[in-house]
Amino acid sequence: MDSTIRKNKIIDALKLELRWHPEARLADLYKNFFQDRYGPGHLVEDVDRAYDYLEREVREAKQFDVPDLLPLGYRQQFFRVNLKLLKEDVIPIEVFFPLFLESAQSVNPPEITEWRAEWNDILEIIREITPALNNFAEDEKALEDQLQKENYVGHHSQVYEKLYHPHYRLLDFSRANFLKKRYL
Repeated sequence: MDSTIRKNKIIDALKLELRWHPEARLADLYKNFFQDRYGPGHLVEDVDRAYDYLEREVREAKQFDVPDLLPLGYRQQFFRVNLKLLKEDVIPIEVFFPLFLESAQSVNPPEITEWRAEWNDILEIIREITPALNNFAEDEKALEDQLQKENYVGHHSQVYEKLYHPHYRLLDFSRANFLKKRYL
């Protein structure tokens, strides 16, 4: 991908995430781009346990983020699907869960060294576009420490969790598009 096109797509992804989540922190932006590259694969080690956890989260969640579907990163390989759609029976869990599992198998994640280089490029653009992001320096240091320990999976910030109630699962583009056409 041409570097100018790539930069513009990263900027568009940042603007979209910050439009829906204006109080997002650097850790949340990291998670957005990471999820677009790695998908949900890191979550599915035990299928029965993943189903039980999904079912429990849907049952217990009281507040939900918006929107129903949110494209991730600049590649938009994956979408966050709001679990509100399952709670409100818009999408049956029996339909959703197999699509989630298929999505987890669909990704061909980059090597960690490739991801680190990609993240550093994204980080430079974040610095340029959102220099006043809350707690930027502290979050940047925490992320760098985390990556140095080879811990690449990101987590939402406490602020994000408190404000936006993120209850979602990731689906790849084709499966999210299928749900959108069939149920939304």
